[in-house]
Amino acid sequence: MAIILNQVLEVPMSNRNKTFYSTNGCRLTVSGMFLVPIRILPEASRVLVELKCDICGAHFSKSYHTIANQRNHICGYNCRKLYFSQGKPSIRKRVSLSCTSCSNEFERIESKVKRNKNNFCSKTCADNFLKEFGQGRPKVERFEIHCSNCSQPIFKTAKSIKGQELHFCSVTCSSNFKRPYKRKLVERECYTCKKILLLPPHRIKSTARSFCSQKCRSTWMRESDEYKKIAYRGKSITLTCSNPECNVTFRRKISTIKTENFCSSNCSGKVIFNRYPSNPPKEKIEVRCHNCLKVKKVHESVFKKNKYFFCSRNCYQAKRFDITDRLYTMTSIHKKTNRFLDDLNIEYQNEKQIGLYSIDVYLLSYNVGIEVMGDYWHANPTKYKSETDLNSIQIKTISKDERKKEKIIEKEGIRILYLWEQDIKKNEELCKSLILRFIDTVDKEIHSYDWSFDEEKRMFYKNEYSEVVYE
Repeated sequence: MAIILNQVLEVPMSNRNKTFYSTNGCRLTVSGMFLVPIRILPEASRVLVELKCDICGAHFSKSYHTIANQRNHICGYNCRKLYFSQGKPSIRKRVSLSCTSCSNEFERIESKVKRNKNNFCSKTCADNFLKEFGQGRPKVERFEIHCSNCSQPIFKTAKSIKGQELHFCSVTCSSNFKRPYKRKLVERECYTCKKILLLPPHRIKSTARSFCSQKCRSTWMRESDEYKKIAYRGKSITLTCSNPECNVTFRRKISTIKTENFCSSNCSGKVIFNRYPSNPPKEKIEVRCHNCLKVKKVHESVFKKNKYFFCSRNCYQAKRFDITDRLYTMTSIHKKTNRFLDDLNIEYQNEKQIGLYSIDVYLLSYNVGIEVMGDYWHANPTKYKSETDLNSIQIKTISKDERKKEKIIEKEGIRILYLWEQDIKKNEELCKSLILRFIDTVDKEIHSYDWSFDEEKRMFYKNEYSEVVYE
């Protein structure tokens, strides 16, 4: 076994695995990672595991689900070549035979020998043997019958005659016989221009009007009063409430008119209760809005299902981030940015809401926001240098980022530091230095890909990508 034993692996916590690992005694770190021994790891896990090559002894890593059930573990192509050249034990047995045609000896797999009466060392020997001793395939006797549609004579074997009741000379005869409407078409006039049409019977039965073209249909829909009465183009008419105690007038679309029409659900509920008094409507439960404390009534099923209640969508948007558990929805680079701020002893707030937008990290004492930018989703200009390289999702995200920046910087006066994924992962010192520098300056926005360190570890500004414009 080439898997290095006693490994302790870091597995990201999620809603799917947190119950399994916590019940098995795995410790959860501050960064949201489980420390899992390799013996507990499930076979379907995609965590990278350290291995030792069976041939050269080199250490390498592979996903656990690809190697969990493997007997041998090899690091690369060269070692694999050596492994097979050393003589891998063959599962198939090979036996020695003599060719039926030329009597030369050769080897063949045992299962193929049992299958054949004669065995040949090559295709040439097989062809020579068939020329000399082959009798050819016997011809099957065929009988003359007639096509069920056009009565043309055809020849078929006894087996095919017994297997079918109807026999046809071609696909056209078969379709004409099985679909008689193709042969029997009925004359009908176009409803608009009175042109004679040939239609199958089922088309005439299913429609009250027939048209020779889409143009004639459009003319009838546009000019005829008959169509206006049928469709009425979604316009509404004035109705009186069917509840005798109400008599309120209201407007409704023609397509939604029923035999009884009510102005509200209360009126319809009263009429139904008077007709069927044995099934009284359930009383609603009073609740308070979680944002403005306004009282509203909800059904019992809604009360059991929800933890928080809101009187309007605006109230829900105002409290949306407060009632959402952001710990499980933060990305790995967002958590890493929080660790940078913890190391620098800077107070911060995650997901500060500003209207319909939210800042990833907000520095409370400095009125500064930090946006954590993924290289793929936000299209890092150092990797995607033209719009042809972008897909539709990235283009939408860029336009959304522009609207968000306009709202936060120009209207709210909050300065933004953009930390990009490649810098957060590979250049932690640069990110920390940029945070400290941005706090002390008056710049409205800074991108981390515009900055780097020189050989003497001095930070300098490089304007390579900041002027890139997507054309």
